[in-house]
Amino acid sequence: MSKPEQFQNLLRLGEGEIQKILERMDQDAAEARPKALRRSDRFEFRRSRLPVIVRHKGGTEARLLLCARNLSEGGISLIHTGYLHPGTTLHVHLTMLKGEVVAIPGQVASCRYISGRLHEIGVRFDHPIDAASFCEPQAGIVSPGVGVSASPPKLAGRALCMIDDSAERKRIVGWLQETGLTATESEHTNAVLSVLNVPPHPLLILCSEPPPTDGAAPAVSQFRDGGFAGVVIVAAAAPDEAPPPEGADALLARPARRMSLFKILHSFAGRLGGVDPGGPIYSTLVEEPGMVSVLEHYAEQVKGWAAQIKESVASNDVSKAIAACKSLAATAQGHGFPSLAGAAAQGVVVLTRRASGNAAGEPDDASISSLLSLCARIDPGVPPKPKEQAPAKDGKGEAAPATEPAPDSGESREAA
Repeated sequence: MSKPEQFQNLLRLGEGEIQKILERMDQDAAEARPKALRRSDRFEFRRSRLPVIVRHKGGTEARLLLCARNLSEGGISLIHTGYLHPGTTLHVHLTMLKGEVVAIPGQVASCRYISGRLHEIGVRFDHPIDAASFCEPQAGIVSPGVGVSASPPKLAGRALCMIDDSAERKRIVGWLQETGLTATESEHTNAVLSVLNVPPHPLLILCSEPPPTDGAAPAVSQFRDGGFAGVVIVAAAAPDEAPPPEGADALLARPARRMSLFKILHSFAGRLGGVDPGGPIYSTLVEEPGMVSVLEHYAEQVKGWAAQIKESVASNDVSKAIAACKSLAATAQGHGFPSLAGAAAQGVVVLTRRASGNAAGEPDDASISSLLSLCARIDPGVPPKPKEQAPAKDGKGEAAPATEPAPDSGESREAA
């Protein structure tokens, strides 16, 4: 990896000057006409001295320190003192939150004039990256993408955050409040259960101390044994793909990142009083080879279990309904339906409490109704791609020539 001193700084601008330029660009973008939806979220990513290796088509190479404006999984926006031709190859040196520096290959997708000698370069990466690995936890979303977004979901109810680090705890509480949840914080588990078991379905975030993630298992068990049937998210210093401890619904990697938390909350919106559009729910594994036929078979199984739950609850055969919920809880995650797995697990808790005589309520309890709704929306197919907007027409009523924007790296007038 090249050292920073091997790169040339052609901008020669102070931090204050760079900040004013970026703020003016943000203002211009906010006042501009809406753009087509992007495939992924685009985050504010401010770097005044970002190492970039540019390889011109003539064979020459330039090592430059450029200013970065924002970042997505598909590209990055850079400020440069000169024009770069679309198609020019380059390597952007990005530093991950954990300190590792990686060179991301890409191409210039667009270059637009700003003012003076400054241009904004829209870069399209050769391969998608995990933008969250490079952005600060509090990074804001500049432009949301389609599909499940890292923007705040619309939720309702109560949430409690129990994280040992006070600064991180306050950040998480602030993010939770952005969703509409009534969020509070606590350092201790004592006298908390009475607060948690208040409808609608509440949320609990607690940390694993010390790692690994199963360090939180006793605390999770304590809350579950106390009757807490809400969503439990364990925050731990572990990889994003690590499984949550037994009894928990999800794992939030530490240091906690705003976009990671929101993506988790999106998957449990149905259990957190979220605004549910009622559309189809697609498997996260549908793109895997051979999965469509597997999912088609599983969708039929889900229909059978849903029918069993509905009939058994109506006839007060709680044990049979519990068995069907357990089957769903045990299989939904493995088929790419995490929200269904969580709802089924909650159904087991609710029905078990009812069987023991510790729960009141009509047979069509809200938790069971929510579970049955999720079952009915399972779709084994591939999600439809977003529709392209119709081309704008010129004054003669004909379609104006269209310039195709680079994926996630910006249009010709607005880069990543």
